[in-house]
Amino acid sequence: MKETIKPDILIGGAQFPLSQMKISFEVGSYKRGELVEIDEVTNNIKKCTDVTKMYGIVVSDTEIEVKGVAEIYVTGVFNFNGMEIGVLDKEKIKIIGRKIGMFFSRT
Repeated sequence: MKETIKPDILIGGAQFPLSQMKISFEVGSYKRGELVEIDEVTNNIKKCTDVTKMYGIVVSDTEIEVKGVAEIYVTGVFNFNGMEIGVLDKEKIKIIGRKIGMFFSRT
């Protein structure tokens, strides 16, 4: 059996402390490295559609079927090449990220 190993490059450095927290998520599938935001009404994490509401980065692949808790990174240095950002603007992510203790490399 041939196994392909994909290196994990999400963490972009150790220049700033890496912090995690457990928090409630909305129902859905989330990938490691996915940018998420917080719903200000429910206080649940959901997929990020508005960079100005960015709250963290998903720590590991997660499937939330009903109501569940998972971990996100809330501070640290991250590598864009290891992230799931879809069509979100990298420059805006960098600017907002600096305000909340998240920094990005490899643009």
